[in-house]
Amino acid sequence: MGYRLDRYGRQVPVGLSARQTDFSELPVIDLAPMFGSDPEAKRAMAQALRSACIEVGFFYLKNHGVPQPIIDQAFAASAEFFALPYAEKMEIEQTRTPGYPGYTPMQEESGDAKSRKRQEGFNMNLELPLDDPYVTSRRPFFEPNSWPRRPAGFRDTLLTYFGEMRNLGQKLLGGFALALDLPEDHFQPMITKPITMMRVNHYPPQEDQASDDEDIGNGAHTDFECFTILAQQKGITALQVVNGKGEWISVPPIPGTFVINIADQMERWTNDLFSSTMHRVLNKNAMDRTSIAFFFGSDDDIVMSPLPNCVPEGEAPKYPPIRAGDYVLGRVDNAYEGNLKKKLA
Repeated sequence: MGYRLDRYGRQVPVGLSARQTDFSELPVIDLAPMFGSDPEAKRAMAQALRSACIEVGFFYLKNHGVPQPIIDQAFAASAEFFALPYAEKMEIEQTRTPGYPGYTPMQEESGDAKSRKRQEGFNMNLELPLDDPYVTSRRPFFEPNSWPRRPAGFRDTLLTYFGEMRNLGQKLLGGFALALDLPEDHFQPMITKPITMMRVNHYPPQEDQASDDEDIGNGAHTDFECFTILAQQKGITALQVVNGKGEWISVPPIPGTFVINIADQMERWTNDLFSSTMHRVLNKNAMDRTSIAFFFGSDDDIVMSPLPNCVPEGEAPKYPPIRAGDYVLGRVDNAYEGNLKKKLA
């Protein structure tokens, strides 16, 4: 299998084929113990989580506590939004609004030269009052959200879903702490007002053969924050990840689960112990595909340094300290070709 280098010098397997998998190839983590008080059950869950993060970097999450009707309503509202006339969606096009929120039409974003060529999206931040100091001081990723005029109820539906994702992210982060042999509440002081972003993705069918492995719905990339909580549309397989053998494998949706992937901030925090896994989207189905990605990060003023218990004795950390907000801004701005920083200047 051949490889190319992305803009960060990382190897990416070339080619558009992906091996189909059964559900045993990606772990299924049961989050139920985190809602209880049994320390043994939590430890067992944390060990399974640790193995998944070290060996794969991706896993399914079941018994997550998010009501299915809230998920279904978010997908239904998103489908209504993407079905709107192009001109109406462009009223909140991202380059016309402050910061990250807004609509992104196909081919606008470039994550890696050509990525997201066949995808449109709606982006939103944590919703804060307009007089909040983070908003008035124009901190990146805390700009006011940009809401469309239609469909009715879109704002309330997505805010409800966003709130569920934020709560789930906090609970899951406690599981990550246990998986790192830390107290369950270790990270809680670092997520009082976190960088949490959400993107609803719409991929039209791509039954024609793409010209290369970037001319697809979303080119090969890793995410920037601690981890991503992804809801996939039922019955449509389009997500692909790189396994330990350097192969692209498909990640089919499993009813009642989210897909979780480790992102770059967690990889830095753990000194590369937990893997931030390369992934991409290629919708070869005969129907449109929608997904909802929730990116969970820390407070923006937290200084990220590798955790001491992740650095082998006698060795130096692999990463220097960096303010979380500066790190995420640099990564997101790279994906948006400098437009985000220009808008914040």
